[in-house]
Formats: sequence, structure tokens, C-alpha cells
Amino acid sequence: MVDYVTRNNITFDMLYFADDVFAAYGVNFEPTYVLIDQIGQIRLRESDYYSPRMSELVDKIKELL
Repeated sequence: MVDYVTRNNITFDMLYFADDVFAAYGVNFEPTYVLIDQIGQIRLRESDYYSPRMSELVDKIKELL
């Protein structure tokens, strides 16, 4: 995962080696993007390197700001 982040110049925070957090949010694959709103509800979860839903993720983030 560290190599992927470095190669792709990812600048947002990443969570490594966190099995308890993975289990709590149903993460079975890396990378998994979980967008959690201000009250702790999961608004979007996607597990894919090249997800076609990335534009949806950006739209949800804008909506929640």
C-alpha cells in the first residue's frame, strides 16, 4: 500500500495496519474509500484501484462540505 501511495502521489491521509477499523467498516480490499459524514454515517464505500465512482465520491464530498 505504501508503494501505491508513493507511486500515485496520493496526498490525503491513509490508514495502514488497522484490522479493527477495517472490520468496523466492512473493508475487505485495499484500497477502499469510505466517506463518512459529520454524524458518522457511511455515505459511500468503494473498493477499487480505478473506480468509475470516483466522480461520485467527489460529488458526495462537495455535498457534505
